[in-house]
Amino acid sequence: MAAPAIQAGKRCAMTDPSASPCTGHCTLDPTQQHCLGCHRSLAEIAAWPDASPTARRAILAAVAARQGPGRAAVHKTHPVTPDGRYFVVRGRLWRCSDPRLDPAERAVLVQALMTARRAKGQAMRQGDAAAREAARAQVETAKQALGERGPVWWDDGAPDYNRHLARNSPYAEWFAGLGDPGLPQMEKST
Repeated sequence: MAAPAIQAGKRCAMTDPSASPCTGHCTLDPTQQHCLGCHRSLAEIAAWPDASPTARRAILAAVAARQGPGRAAVHKTHPVTPDGRYFVVRGRLWRCSDPRLDPAERAVLVQALMTARRAKGQAMRQGDAAAREAARAQVETAKQALGERGPVWWDDGAPDYNRHLARNSPYAEWFAGLGDPGLPQMEKST
């Protein structure tokens, strides 16, 4: 199967979204020749619909290796507002963590957040309401320490638009322009 053509405003999702790693943020990185959303190459995108489970796992492993140790970084999978305050998921703004945090401190806080999320999941599976609420409080504490919730981390007096729809915020024009951010877009396969 040939690699998909590049055309502005088109998506690279070629299969059922639940089965595809396509994020819907389909922009080709012209230097690396990979989608900035799902990080697959054009050949990997083209191969995905007909790939066996083993081949799909190999593609995902190649993507993970390509992304390196920072692969979980938000900006690699979701668009970030020009001021760096929010990332966008399904059209909604989510506050980024405070960029002034020391990397070691950030790592400790992220670890605490993940531990609290696992504890919350376990409490929910066990039906333990008290443990769930304790874990929920730990999640909140970690997110506030990261700057993702609570008082904003910027100091210019701008209001917080966390969890607002991007189209109903001062970022509306920027968000509308994501369909053509100046880079080629991937076309949906026919």
